[in-house]
This record gives sequence, structure tokens and C-alpha cells, in this order.
Amino acid sequence: MATGENELRLLWAVLLNGIVLAVAYRSAARFTVGATWIGRSADALLLTFLIQYLSITLPGLLGILGAFSMTLTALLCCAALAALGQIRGQRGVSGPADRTVQGAIEFGACAFAIVYLACDVYALRYQPVIATDALTYHFPVAVHWLGTGRLSLLPTWFFNPANTYSPLAGSAFIAWLMAPQGNDVIARFVQFLPMLLIFAVAAEVGGRIGARDRDDSRGPGSSDCGRIVGLLIALGVVAFRPFLAEASAGKDDLFLTAFFAVAVDGLQTARLREPLGSWRIGIAIGLCLATKYTALLTLPLLLLALDAPRRAGWRRREYAIAMGLILIIVGPWFLRNLLLAGNPLFPLDVRLENHTLLHGLFQARRSLELHTLSGVRRVFAERDYGVPILVLIVLAIGWLAAAAGAGRRLLREPLVRLIVLGPPLGFILFLCLSPFPEVRFVFPAFLLLFLASAIAITTWLRDRPAVQIITAAVVAGACIVTSYRDREIVATFAGISLAIALASVGAIVIRRRFLPRLKFAGAWVAVAAALVLATGAYIYWNAYVNLCAAEVQEGSQANSAELLTEWWRGKYPAHAGAWAFVRQHVPPGATIAYANTTLLYPLMLDQRRPVYVPTRHGVRTMQDLPHLAGPLSGEQIVPAVTDALSADTDPAEWLSRMSASGATFLFVAKDDAGPRPPEPALARANPTRFKLVFEDEHYVVFQIMW
Repeated sequence: MATGENELRLLWAVLLNGIVLAVAYRSAARFTVGATWIGRSADALLLTFLIQYLSITLPGLLGILGAFSMTLTALLCCAALAALGQIRGQRGVSGPADRTVQGAIEFGACAFAIVYLACDVYALRYQPVIATDALTYHFPVAVHWLGTGRLSLLPTWFFNPANTYSPLAGSAFIAWLMAPQGNDVIARFVQFLPMLLIFAVAAEVGGRIGARDRDDSRGPGSSDCGRIVGLLIALGVVAFRPFLAEASAGKDDLFLTAFFAVAVDGLQTARLREPLGSWRIGIAIGLCLATKYTALLTLPLLLLALDAPRRAGWRRREYAIAMGLILIIVGPWFLRNLLLAGNPLFPLDVRLENHTLLHGLFQARRSLELHTLSGVRRVFAERDYGVPILVLIVLAIGWLAAAAGAGRRLLREPLVRLIVLGPPLGFILFLCLSPFPEVRFVFPAFLLLFLASAIAITTWLRDRPAVQIITAAVVAGACIVTSYRDREIVATFAGISLAIALASVGAIVIRRRFLPRLKFAGAWVAVAAALVLATGAYIYWNAYVNLCAAEVQEGSQANSAELLTEWWRGKYPAHAGAWAFVRQHVPPGATIAYANTTLLYPLMLDQRRPVYVPTRHGVRTMQDLPHLAGPLSGEQIVPAVTDALSADTDPAEWLSRMSASGATFLFVAKDDAGPRPPEPALARANPTRFKLVFEDEHYVVFQIMW
């Protein structure tokens, strides 16, 4: 990019996100009653995500999606939200400012969480998009939408077909971050903002759910000790290894968990009675369903608190608002599938007992690894996102204590019922229905386990506030010390975070005690911080973006192309050589025909366009594939799809389609999705049109000459 363009694009992104967040926070303050600033922040983040989602999907539905249309839509949404706040909101409904040491502790806890996550971002600042799902469809779909200007399908040919037709709110949030920047530098860390939303909700619910605030009649913060317990539990959530590992992956599981968490928060009696109550529930559930199909494994947990709105006095109007928002947010995704394939859940079969109600491509069944105890143990303990055994023991003890102490509260209080009974129900649904053996599908259940620990602490230790705080600190400490496998990293990140948190608490206490008349202190600190960040961005941002984008600069000490290749070699050694060849020898903007691989994003860098040209006779879209035989687990879906694509090869039809595609290179994996793909043999049989330009043990690349 030209000198200064990266800085201007960063300014564009910062101003746009700043405006959206400021309007969302102001609106949240007008529509909530007696909430703490952390609770208002949670609502502000929810409204921010709604605006981001609408700013991508509305122009995308109209076929005019781009950076400028996205920005205009966001500003119009902000104007509408601000106007609605003026008409329907109330003044002075937010909770009183906390001028005590308690308020400083809240700010310090938030500072610890933000800095801990920021340390992770800094450590991974040069890491490219590396997660398998992110390379396969999350980022490719965002690039595809921005390139075509519409929310068109991007088929995942050699992967799970459900990822083609599933709602993809996660890709919308990625596109939001990519559009102003023109690159993926910020979008790589797309899940850190929902991580902060999870922290805010955990702190809010954990602070309210104490035994002394059973009917929510006294509002938030009825006990300073309860608020501290909630903050410590929330810190444990942030440092929970599976959550923290997922936060650095450009995927969507933390978005689903965050929206589920907001729905749980919204089921509190006081929150249901707020002007934003029905809107909060509708937006949260709508965005949760719009994130991915696996939300259908999570939302049944909310049925445990189905009576909460009725107990809070909801009328038909509130139910209509919530249901209407859910349909508006998620309805278009399922309506599209219904129109395309006659099945809103395509490509999944919709069955009732032994009868198929709606036909798809396959019938899903639970993962083979979930059939045995040893397999379940590997899923939860031995994979990359495995739960540390120490934390698992602490959470199990907390849940048992909460279940033993809940008593009649399970009948009287829907939220307590959801938090206590939700985890076992979530794990049962996962073990019985999940087609994939991945712990990220039970993140919502783990979040409820943390909240159950808050119930246990405030129930059994209700008259011993010091012991409550110590016990909650043990939960948080167990998560922090196991957050990374490298203890040196834990000590460094925790030390930096604790130092800044203590400094923040000290500064606030000193200011309130010795400089009580100092006006706008927070504003001056914010201005100073903004100036420091702006200076750093001006000095370092351009070089950083160019390095992350693998743009080689003359005279640079680090060869950025080699840096990117090293990351690829570390994570995907079988693919790195072929990907590097594409970056070095395939012209930017070229169309690449690919086959037998699922990892599309490296082929899309520098505006290249990957396309798959089916070899099977009569197949043009995924809907043309025959029904895949037998119930299939997640491990069986890819081989079944690959076998179906490789059967009934029609060479003449393939050559005709290849010519129509405009592809100038053919990129084929020899043994990625399946063995012996037909494309290399077809290409070698036509040497006048296909020239071999690269081959190694795993890939073969042909240049196409028409």
C-alpha cells in the first residue's frame, strides 16, 4: 500500500468502531435500570455486535457489500439507535457511580482481564490465520463476500457441507474488521471482543446470583463481597485454557458462548423487567442461532429457565418482540436454505424417529470417539483445547456444592435452575448428539460451571465474606496458573496484568481520596492514552501491517514471506511448500482451480480466486450430490463427500467446465481430503493444456494454457 494508506485505514477502523461502541454504551445506559457499569458494558457490546452484523448482512443481501456501504449502514444503525434512545429511553436510570474502594477493585479486575488478553495478542501479533476452520471457511467466506459484494455461498467441497449452508455470523464479524483495513491483521483476533463480553456477563451474573440476592429485588451489587466473588470468577473464565486458546483462533465459538451468556444474564428477574429486557433476549438468541448450526446443541439449556419471563411479568408484547427479533436476525439464513434445497437445515436430514421429514445430503450421528470412555477422556483432557485436570476438579467440586446447597431455589429461581442443571444437560447433549469430538462445543456448559461455583461460594459461606473471596481467588488462581502450558509465560503475563491492575486501583483510590474535586480525570487519561496509541500507530503500524501481510520491503531485515512460510511449516508442514509456490509464482488476482483440499485461505491471498471444478458427471453445486449412505459421524463426513466427488468422472465435461471457469492454474492435493484424486491423471492426459510447474510429496500444480 502507498505510504500513509495503512495509517488512514486504521484511523477509519478505529473511528468507526469507536462511534458504534459509544452509541451502543449510551443507549445501553438509557435502557437499563440500576445496572453497574460492567452490566452496561455487556449490553453495549451486544448492541455493538448487532450493528456489526447488520452492517454486513444488510448490504450483502442487497448485493452492494463493501467498505463504504458497510460504514454507511453502521452509521445509519447508530443514528437509529440514538434516536430510539431519545424517544423510548429514560434519563438517570443507570446505577449510581461507585466512589468506594469497591469501584476501584472492579476497575482493577477489568484491567487485569484486558491486559492478560492483550499480552496474548502481543505474543501472537505475527501469527497468521492458522486454525483449520478459519482457513477452510471462516476467512474465505468473509473474503468471498467482500469480493462479490453479496452474501453468496462459498462451497466447502471437500469438507463438511454443513459449513456451506450454516448461518455464518462469525464470518460477518470477520468481514467487519477486514473491510476498512483491506487485510486480516486485526481480524485475526476477532474473538477477543466476545471474550471480554463473556467476562462482563460472568462478573455481572456472578455478582448478582449470591444467596443474599435470591429474588433480584435489591438489584446488582447488593453485597460488595458478592461483587468481588463475581469478578474473581470472571477472571477465572478469561484465563480458562480452552477459552484462552480459542480466543487466538479466528473462529466463532466464543461468539456463540458470549451470546448464550447474554441470554443467561437476561433471564435474571431484574433484567427481564428492564426496557431492554425483551430486546436483550431476542438479540442474544438470534445472534446465537445465526452463528452456527451447533447452537442447536446449546439453546435447549435455556429451556430450564423457560418460566423466567412469566415470573417477571412478561406480557404478549414482550414475547412478540423477542420472537420477532430472533426471526429477523436468523430467519434469512434458514429461508435461503429452504428456497435453495427445500430444507432449512440443509444438508442435514431432518428426522423424527425413523421417518425423514426433510431430505438433505446426509444423516448426522455422534462422533465415534464419544462412544468410549477413553475417547471422551481424550476429548476433554488431551487435545489442544483440553481442560487442565486441576481446573476440572475445582469446577466439579463447585458444581457439587452448588447442587447440594440449591435446595428449593431450583424450583423458585429459574436462573439458579439453569446454572445448576445446565452443565450436566449440556454435557449429555454433547456426548449423545455431537458429530465432532471437540470440547469447544460445550463452552456454554463450562461457563455455567463457573457460575455454579459462584452460587456454591455465596451459599455455603454466606456469613464469611473473607473466606468467600479467598475461595473465589482459588478458582481464579487455578485457571490462571494452568492457562498456558509454559509456566514462564503464565508468570510473565500474570505479573504484568497484576502490576497494571494494582496501579489502576491505586491511582483511582488516590484520586478519589486526595483529589476529589479534580474534574474529568478519566477523560484526560483517555485522551493521553489515545495520543500515545496514535503516536505508536503512526510510527509502527505501516511496517507491522506489511510484515503481517507478507509484503517484502526492500532493505527490510526480516523477510516477511519467509516469516509466513515458517508459520505454515510449523502448523501445516505438508502444505507449506505448495502454498509458498503459489505466493511466489502465481500472479495476484489469478483464478486457481483446486481439488482434494479444504484449506482455501492461503490460495486467496493477494486477491487470488480459488474455484473447484467438479469431475463428477452432472454435479455443479453441492445440492447435486447424491445422498451419502448411512448415518455419518464428523470423522466420516469428509471421506464420504470426497468419495462422492471422485466417482463417475466425466473427462470431457470436466475440461469444458475448466475452460469456462477461467482458471489459469490447477492446484491438487495428493492425499489431503482423500487418496488418488482424478484431476492429476486428467491433466497429465492433456499435456498441451496442462503444464506441470510444481510437484512434491503432497501437492501437484499445473499451469493451464487454453
